[in-house]
Amino acid sequence: MHPDCHRVVITGIGLITSVGRCRESTWHAVQLGRSGARRLCNIPGIPDGKILGATVDLPDVGAWQLKNV
Repeated sequence: MHPDCHRVVITGIGLITSVGRCRESTWHAVQLGRSGARRLCNIPGIPDGKILGATVDLPDVGAWQLKNV
């Protein structure tokens, strides 16, 4: 293995979606027919409301909680 490479082990996968913050809440929203799609605003060069997207609103998290891969 190259000395600059790091091994990564994924021990679990969770969901954070536009309709829920975990597997159960997302599945419940899907069963109810909820959609997280909405008109997007504040995108440079594109008039507000011209694009649809399903964004995820995250709580404020510290940089220590995020890892760039």
